[in-house]
Amino acid sequence: MAEKRRKTLAQLRRNSLIEAVARRGKKTANIWLLSEPITGRDIVLTGDLRMEHFYACEGDPSVAKVDYAPDPISAGAAPGDGEVTFDAVVEFRGRQRECRHIRRLQPNESGDARQLAATSAAHAAAERVGGRYVVVTDTDLDGCRQRIANWTRALGAVQRCSHRPLELVEFEILARLAPGEKVTLGEICEAFSEDPSLLVAATVRLLRKRVLASDMDHAPWSRHTLVWREEAA
Repeated sequence: MAEKRRKTLAQLRRNSLIEAVARRGKKTANIWLLSEPITGRDIVLTGDLRMEHFYACEGDPSVAKVDYAPDPISAGAAPGDGEVTFDAVVEFRGRQRECRHIRRLQPNESGDARQLAATSAAHAAAERVGGRYVVVTDTDLDGCRQRIANWTRALGAVQRCSHRPLELVEFEILARLAPGEKVTLGEICEAFSEDPSLLVAATVRLLRKRVLASDMDHAPWSRHTLVWREEAA
């Protein structure tokens, strides 16, 4: 019996995209292939709101980790209680958990029996895994446009250096930063002999690890972006 060939990364990505297209069906939503900045794991998301939610979460300093493709969760103990599939399960640094659906706000949405039952099931499923049910709307995401725009650019810097080891560069940056000291991204690039692209990517990874904090919620991503050591959570 011939030994099975290991799937290449390109094959895995292609298969993920094919599955996403099949799940989308006849809808016209965009399909996004993104990458987690720390693990490098590919994430396939359907719809622009889920893409925006990805960048909002990656840049949220209170978020520890996110499952962007969670398994279905049973709404109850009985076999016939049904399952709920959330768009994301978010775990915060304080250990709280949110099970999220992401959708556009419908001003005239009716609270019919079917919708109320679905909402009740979502609350029950979230509680079963120690979380709370949250609906994230386009209005919520509009409230963090600066963060989304900044992290779209910042994570692009990480992706461009995904073939390079960055752990040593991260260590050097942290060793240079004194507690309470604030420096700009440009100053970091000028303080070391490494390629600036590696220094930028390493800084973004430290931000995502919540080891560093920044002003990226309030000011555009640039050489003037301020970073500093994050206080212990």
